Amino acid sequence: MKVFVLSNSGKPLMPTTQGKARKLLKSGKCKIVKHSPFTIKFIVDTKEYVQDITLGIDVGYSHIGFSCVSKNKEFISGTLEQESNGTDKNPTKTRMDERAMYRRNRRSRLRYRECRFDHRKREDSWITPSMKRKYLTHINLINKLHQLMPITKVVIEKW
Repeated sequence: MKVFVLSNSGKPLMPTTQGKARKLLKSGKCKIVKHSPFTIKFIVDTKEYVQDITLGIDVGYSHIGFSCVSKNKEFISGTLEQESNGTDKNPTKTRMDERAMYRRNRRSRLRYRECRFDHRKREDSWITPSMKRKYLTHINLINKLHQLMPITKVVIEKW
């Protein structure tokens, strides 16, 4: 397991081993920033040497596979499970139906409100909420890994 390292200015540096991180913490050069994933931050000034790290993402319908590698080492890999509650086949639709129910309830309390279902037009770039959520899940994964590691290249498998 690797320990993620941040410079004193907050820039991500190369991950290190648990033993080196333990020595840095005991010497007082670093402090713990996060426990999950375990991240330390330098208190003293250091040289910011980094290697090129490539993030590879395997796009899937219910699972997203990811891996961060340099030329000769893999730092982190895993799968991220898209949301599904087992019995609920489409949790995004369930949430949207619940929001619509509360919205209808609010609007029914108003008197003399005009009908609002007939005069709306969607934008050309509109995508369904479930696809938008899947897209944002990918973007959030990339941003989270980018905050922990000095990623220079992102490779995404075609759909």
